[in-house]
Amino acid sequence: MFVPFGIIYCYYQKAFSIYKAIGLSFLTTFSIEAAQFIFKTGVVDIDDLIINTIGSLLGILLYIALQKILQWKQLWNVHEVIDTIATILPPLFISFVVEMFFGDGSPALRPVHNIILTGYGVCDYILLIKDFSLKSKLLYPAFYIGIFWLILSILI
Repeated sequence: MFVPFGIIYCYYQKAFSIYKAIGLSFLTTFSIEAAQFIFKTGVVDIDDLIINTIGSLLGILLYIALQKILQWKQLWNVHEVIDTIATILPPLFISFVVEMFFGDGSPALRPVHNIILTGYGVCDYILLIKDFSLKSKLLYPAFYIGIFWLILSILI
């Protein structure tokens, strides 16, 4: 769950520092555990601190690897790739939640998933990615359609 935090910490740093990103992820997890202890909610556990920090570290390493590969291949800017992936994740998450609470694995929800994923994809393409480069705008529909069908095949 904390892998995206590692990516986000790297994404928003102007001068990237792996130590700063690890420190921020540790402090975030520590703050969550401290809040659980103070407000007597959840279970305070040192394992959570360790595992969540390792999850953030995996996100940081993923960001670094993605950045190195993209620089080596000179394909895209790492921020553009992360922006593209981030714009695709919300409808996929919504589809999983809909299936989890209302689905029974039957094809009855296929129209709902189609509407959610298609509607979001069209609105996303029209409204959110207007600042992307032409290469990313061309890649986005292909990537989104591939993810769309992969998710539908998994859900139903």
